[in-house]
Amino acid sequence: MRGPPANAATEASCWTISRTRFHSHWLVGLALSCQQPYWGLVAVICLYATAVLTNIKAKMIGEFTLAQFGPTEFKTLLSIYGLALTVMLFSGSGAVSAETVARCFFGTLIVFGVVQLTVNLWLAIRQVNQHGVLPDTSEWVTTESNSDSDRVKL
Repeated sequence: MRGPPANAATEASCWTISRTRFHSHWLVGLALSCQQPYWGLVAVICLYATAVLTNIKAKMIGEFTLAQFGPTEFKTLLSIYGLALTVMLFSGSGAVSAETVARCFFGTLIVFGVVQLTVNLWLAIRQVNQHGVLPDTSEWVTTESNSDSDRVKL
């Protein structure tokens, strides 16, 4: 799926980060509900790394491309999680506790996120190498020039 045109990549990047802040609250709440705050830290870092990767790729190739797994799919997973816990609560199954189900679901979500980040990083590198602009390999200017012609005039 394609997002906004290349000249709106910065605006789309800001939108991605603002949506990420919203989802990080969900991840922290999930981590605390299954008494695993460190898993929450891993999940939030993975979420922000995915957003940063999307933004860097958009700036390097000049085109903002939405991820295959986005906010709508994430909310669907949370809904399935909530329904599974509700069914478990009303079915009265005593074999597995709600905390165990929460830990299994959240652990699976974290593993899925880390695998997705790794695959997206590999795909982004390939896409930037194919479609990105050539890097600037000119020499760095390391000395300050005193001439007026080399200075930027405001």
